[in-house]
Amino acid sequence: MEKINAEVQKNLSEIINDDLRNPMLDDCVLTVSQVKVAPDFSSARAYISALNTSASHEVIINELTKSASFIRKRLAEKLNFKRTPNLTFIYDDSLEQGERIKKLIEGLNK
Repeated sequence: MEKINAEVQKNLSEIINDDLRNPMLDDCVLTVSQVKVAPDFSSARAYISALNTSASHEVIINELTKSASFIRKRLAEKLNFKRTPNLTFIYDDSLEQGERIKKLIEGLNK
């Protein structure tokens, strides 16, 4: 399952950043930080991080959810799976938390 998750993650990242055309997400730098595909391939949870964006987390997830059928179709074209999982997008704020911690540590060192 680790290889499958990694392959889906790689392809989702390419689709979201290269193929998806959405004016609401144009200024976003989106990263697919993790993917968890169900063992039966019925669903997949994609964890999304965003940096340097004016869009709220809710807007990002809503726009990706609206585009889920397009993303899923492109994913099916790229992967050789019997079944393409339904996608659920979840915002992952771990990059932002890491950046805050880094700034706090830098502040303490000064």
